[in-house]
Amino acid sequence: MEFIGQYFADLTNNLLPGIRIEGMRYLIGTVGVFLVTWVFLKPILRNRLIRKRPPRKFLNRQVVREVKNSFVTILVFILAYTFVELSLHEIFGQSVFRKYTDINAYPVWWIPVSILLFAIGLDTWFYW
Repeated sequence: MEFIGQYFADLTNNLLPGIRIEGMRYLIGTVGVFLVTWVFLKPILRNRLIRKRPPRKFLNRQVVREVKNSFVTILVFILAYTFVELSLHEIFGQSVFRKYTDINAYPVWWIPVSILLFAIGLDTWFYW
């Protein structure tokens, strides 16, 4: 029972910061892809469209649906992270995840490598 109580305590501590961090990552990624494909590469990609652009009312509904689905995904990531973090701490006595705020604690090349390893691990987790 203590584990469940600790899970909900950790969840409340992680929820708002997690939404903020994951939301910013999502926003940076989606705005970045939008700018690259629909603004910067628009002249190049204009003649390569596979289908006609849908009417605006369908496009607006799709955007709203995508934002809702993305928010649910963010919540799932936060719930899963909290559960896995707490479980690993319970089993091993420490976390296998390392959080660091000092950029000089690791070499600069470790940032993209750690992001890539995390993405591969996450995809593997959801695949299996």
